[in-house]
Amino acid sequence: MAREAGWAVALTVLLAAATLALGRLDALQPLELVAYDRLGAAVFADLGPEKRVTIVTIDEPAIASLGWPLSDDKAAELLERVLASGPRAVGLDLYRDQPHPPGTERLAAILAGDKRVTGVMFASGGVGNRVPPPPALAGTGRAGAADLPLDPDAQVRRGLLYRADGDATVPGLALNLAVAYLAGDGIAPRPDRANPDHLALGRAAYRPLEPGDGGYARMDAGGYQFLLDYGRRQTRVAAVPVADVLAGKADPSLFHGRAVLIGVTAPSAKDFFPAPAGAARFLGRKLLYGVELQTASLSQLLRQAQGETAPTRVLPPLAEDAWVAAWAALGGAVGVCVAGPVAILFAFIAGLVALFGGSALALNADWWLPSAAPALAWALAFFAVSGRRLMIQFRQKAELHRMFARFVDPGVADFLWRQRQVFLAGGRPLPLRFQATVLISDLAGFSAASEAMDPAALMQWVGAYLDCMTDLVLDRGGMVEKFAGDGILAVFGGPADGEDMGRAAENARRAANCALAMGPTIAALNADNAAHGLPLLRVRVGIHSGPMVAGAVGSERRSQYTVLGDTPNVAARLEAFEKEKAEFGGRDGSCRVLLSGVTAALLGPGYRLERVADTPVRGRAGTVAILRLMGVEEKA
Repeated sequence: MAREAGWAVALTVLLAAATLALGRLDALQPLELVAYDRLGAAVFADLGPEKRVTIVTIDEPAIASLGWPLSDDKAAELLERVLASGPRAVGLDLYRDQPHPPGTERLAAILAGDKRVTGVMFASGGVGNRVPPPPALAGTGRAGAADLPLDPDAQVRRGLLYRADGDATVPGLALNLAVAYLAGDGIAPRPDRANPDHLALGRAAYRPLEPGDGGYARMDAGGYQFLLDYGRRQTRVAAVPVADVLAGKADPSLFHGRAVLIGVTAPSAKDFFPAPAGAARFLGRKLLYGVELQTASLSQLLRQAQGETAPTRVLPPLAEDAWVAAWAALGGAVGVCVAGPVAILFAFIAGLVALFGGSALALNADWWLPSAAPALAWALAFFAVSGRRLMIQFRQKAELHRMFARFVDPGVADFLWRQRQVFLAGGRPLPLRFQATVLISDLAGFSAASEAMDPAALMQWVGAYLDCMTDLVLDRGGMVEKFAGDGILAVFGGPADGEDMGRAAENARRAANCALAMGPTIAALNADNAAHGLPLLRVRVGIHSGPMVAGAVGSERRSQYTVLGDTPNVAARLEAFEKEKAEFGGRDGSCRVLLSGVTAALLGPGYRLERVADTPVRGRAGTVAILRLMGVEEKA
């Protein structure tokens, strides 16, 4: 047991280290991100109507009628109509770094003159790909970065609070709008009290996302990033078509006192991204437009600042490693305890359900715990330990069957395996005492016959005899414990019978029936032997019932499971009783069967017995009653 525990610990430590190494090498990040999305979908929550944010959509019909990009005149008219309804903040999520006349001066005047308006720029592409803010907003701080950090699968799971733009730091579009909106509630950005290097906004504090956080390994953590939660919770944001705004048909209450985002929702603009599972199910489509992602980010910042939800948190690196290692340790511990393929499968599935269920609950409480790495650690440790244990059990079972196959039938061997804790100690069978009947047979005149025969003919002659006798024993529930040249030692009964005298009587009858069947079988063999000029077979049989001990004898290098005790000795004495004067029965005088009084008492009625003698047996006190088994009584 201690050795097995040592193996389990060693395998668990090794596999936990291997899993952590895979995580460090970024091998598990794709699985972690998929798990993050699926768990988010599992706990997805519809937060109801969003009363703080509205989106103005520029769809395909609008592009067809208004042209693309919108002229400065149309953009100015759109802003004027929205601003006239009294919003707290307006985000123009359209690049306006180049003029699109007519109306360029009109648009510039609105952008520069109304501090509620925020424009966009693109800051993450380097000098060659950078898109500057509208000229009218340069240096005003009212141009937000529209950058969206992409994961390798092109999904957006992170938002930007700030982005580096050369030597300057640019706030993200969503943060700019959130700050403008929250100013009306007296909320402004500030350093976090617990860590002044972190940003706090209202009731929410944001720790910058770093490589290795959650399920990430080597992601680009440039800027000040935070985790988006739109894959597991969303508000229902009112969307107003741009055509309705320009036509004066939009409800002013959808803009008044809100943050309004204006952006394109037309596939031809190619500003779309894959939606995570929860958001896709919620929206009924698999793609999200850039302005919708900015809206989700803005809505998240507003509700977190007002304490409705909390930012998604991650464990410190050492705690994440401990989380993975704990699942590896649990896998090893459970693997030691379970046995059998069905139990192993059930325990494995139960472990995965517990892991992912716990991770889902944690994510619902705004904690992102790695799932793929602990699942892999659990699986590797569990199957390594349980698989090794199962392999050892199969090997032990095969060994137990091999040892008992000569001694008991397969059903008894299965019973012994199920009760192996009782019958085994230290990997070796325990010596067990039980009641059984021993049958010993020997060929009369074998030595003389063997000296006169050709070796090949001798082996064929003896082999045919032993084959037939073995089949007779096995067919009647006995087992051949050993062959000794031409002799057979068969046992009827086994350790599973214990001291049950009812089983002892049944085993005695099986041995007697086997001996009676030997006569006709030997007669048939002798007919064939006579036809081939081979000696005739004459067999002496001794049968005795009583207690005996079964156990393993020998060394570690070579051992044998055998029976010991007085019972086999007495059976041997009966077989050899007056062997020189033995009279053989059967149709051709080929078989003599002697049994003890003990066996005769167990047989009960139905057998014809002839008393031969009461004789002392060497090594035993008193005498042994010897009876000859003549056959079965004829039924009236």
